[in-house]
Amino acid sequence: MYETQVQELSPEEAKRLYDQGVPFFDVREVEEYAQARIPGARLLPLSEFMARYGEIPKDTPVVLYCRTGNRSWQAAAWLSAQGASLAGGAKHHDLHGETARLLGDGHRSGQQQQRQHTQPPR
Repeated sequence: MYETQVQELSPEEAKRLYDQGVPFFDVREVEEYAQARIPGARLLPLSEFMARYGEIPKDTPVVLYCRTGNRSWQAAAWLSAQGASLAGGAKHHDLHGETARLLGDGHRSGQQQQRQHTQPPR
């Protein structure tokens, strides 16, 4: 196991980084990504992570996320051990819960549209 410090982000911290344009990477599997995701997040499944980690920018911090935080922690710890710059990992219990709301809602493939919020997060 990797010995590293991986910063867990609150929904508010994740929103701030998202608004600043920090790249978000979803390390869940294809089926999960198809059901719901943060708009603009790139899919990089944990099952393919070591083979594809070169797709992650090396010159800027990134945020890795999954449903519960376990897979994103594993990916972040491995990436950090490779010398990458991480902004942190966002823990998602529900992609359409508080974090997704703060990030502008996820996309559900069955609906084929994104919901719009007219009020800012509180």
